[in-house]
Amino acid sequence: MKRTHNIRGFLTGFLAAVLIFALATPAGAALAAKTIKVYTGIDIYLDDAKFNPTDANGQPVEAIVYNGSTYLPLRAVAEAVGKPVYYDAATQSAYLGKHASDTPSVYLKDMDYFSISSQNAERILNKPQDVTDNLGDTHYGAILMDRSFNAVYKLNGQYSAFAGTLARRQLDSASQLTGVFRVYGDGKLLYTSPEMSQDQEPVDFHVNLNGVLEMKIEYETRQTAVSFGLKCGLCEAGLYT
Repeated sequence: MKRTHNIRGFLTGFLAAVLIFALATPAGAALAAKTIKVYTGIDIYLDDAKFNPTDANGQPVEAIVYNGSTYLPLRAVAEAVGKPVYYDAATQSAYLGKHASDTPSVYLKDMDYFSISSQNAERILNKPQDVTDNLGDTHYGAILMDRSFNAVYKLNGQYSAFAGTLARRQLDSASQLTGVFRVYGDGKLLYTSPEMSQDQEPVDFHVNLNGVLEMKIEYETRQTAVSFGLKCGLCEAGLYT
């Protein structure tokens, strides 16, 4: 018969294991691989409801038992308790919950949207590109907006801010078309950009998202054909805890 572990017991074991590991491992030490024997087949329940953990790609993951403690991937735990998770590869550190950093907890281009307005939105959001702005600076992996669209993201109150840079693409310097970028939180307008015209320099934005459950981004332009020009980059855009 499978054993049943509640999430509180799991978290206690998880935190204890982290503490023991931290005491035994020097700060900043390189990651090391070792072979261990684990047991699977554990059911996890959260508030008496069965919890089916998944990885970042939505694929099922199993709980394991090792030396009497039950383990789950940190991202699955974060989702179970409604907290964002952030991994800093430079320091080999994982952060659960709030973390003060110049790097966002997650970049918008890596997030799954809940709904989108059109196939154009899908194309725009799923194909980040490098953008050189009208000052000659390059932004890597930008969301290049060339049509009116909107997209909705479920945040569940996990983030405190949405920030990034709006930049007019240098190649479109001759275009007379303009566009406006907006951010909504739970249906309320939180931010409206300046008109992103041909002479508009890059604009940094920072939107307070404390307590916001659902965020919608919207780009509006009078453009009717991609070949006519205006492309505005949503650059380094991410959510912060």
